Amino acid sequence: MCYTLRPLPINSVVFHEISRPSARVESDPATQELVNAIDGTRFMDTLTLTEFRTRHSFSQEYQSAAEWCLGELQNMGYNASMQKISVGTRPCHNVLAEKAGSQPPEQKKLVLLTAHLDSINHEENSRMR
Repeated sequence: MCYTLRPLPINSVVFHEISRPSARVESDPATQELVNAIDGTRFMDTLTLTEFRTRHSFSQEYQSAAEWCLGELQNMGYNASMQKISVGTRPCHNVLAEKAGSQPPEQKKLVLLTAHLDSINHEENSRMR
């Protein structure tokens, strides 16, 4: 199991709000241009992958979600592929994607983005398949 529930001590703080600085830092124009290009509705629909009933690693829905993500990444110009992996003793897949930058080699930086596509692998979840 990859999570646990524990009781909190009396009068404990779970969230501590940190006040924001009074002056806003000006955004980088290139970054702001990318942010402005995001379609908020499509972004939220993509994040939640709502058309898949479950994404348990061993379910057909997970395989379908992985294939959907693979296609989306390829449509965006990424060199994307499926990688066979094992989860315990069972076969599964990761989706990998990469895209070369357009800057000269001396200006290139590596950006790594990761995401969690499957749901929690717990024996109780296997009944959802």
